[in-house]
Order: sequence, then C-alpha cells, then structure tokens
Amino acid sequence: MFVVIYKWQLKPGKESEFRDAWRQATEAIYVTRGSLGSQLMKGQDGTYYGVARWPDRDTWRRRSEPEAADPQASRLIGELTEVSFPPLELKVTDDFLALKTHS
Repeated sequence: MFVVIYKWQLKPGKESEFRDAWRQATEAIYVTRGSLGSQLMKGQDGTYYGVARWPDRDTWRRRSEPEAADPQASRLIGELTEVSFPPLELKVTDDFLALKTHS
C-alpha cells in the first residue's frame, strides 16, 4: 500500500468551501481512479492535512491522467488555498488501521 499526505493552509474564511470541494474531488478520485480512500484533518494551527491511501505509487501517479477526476473541484481547491505544500509520498510497511474492533 502507498500513502500520500497533502498539506494546505487555506485563505481566511474558506474552510467550508474547501471541505466541500475536497469531498467532491476525493469522491470522484475514489470512484473513478482507484483510490482506497482518504481522510481530511485539521491541525490546531488551522492547517489542513489530507491522507490518501492507494494500492501503489503507479495508481496514484495516474490519478490525474488525462485530467483530474473532477476538474472543477480540483480547480476550486487551488483557488481556496493560500499555501499548498508538496505531497509527502510514503510506502506503508505495517498497517493496523483496518483492525476489526471488538464489541
């Protein structure tokens, strides 16, 4: 498995719009491009982080070919972002996120 971590600082007052666009783009990627899912998180300083899971790096690299899964949502994410940091690519070595919980 392969994980990519994204990091954004948003323009003031744009959180709700950003979250809506992120959900729209992420759903399109999940449905059409082979993503294993993603989470959006907010740090105490207001920075947003996206953690996307993929079967492998090649699938992630092809996610925008020939264009973004949802071009309008992707464009909006860019417009609502003050600073976008380079993605951090990680290969999963051990995974306990999918453990079954006991009732």
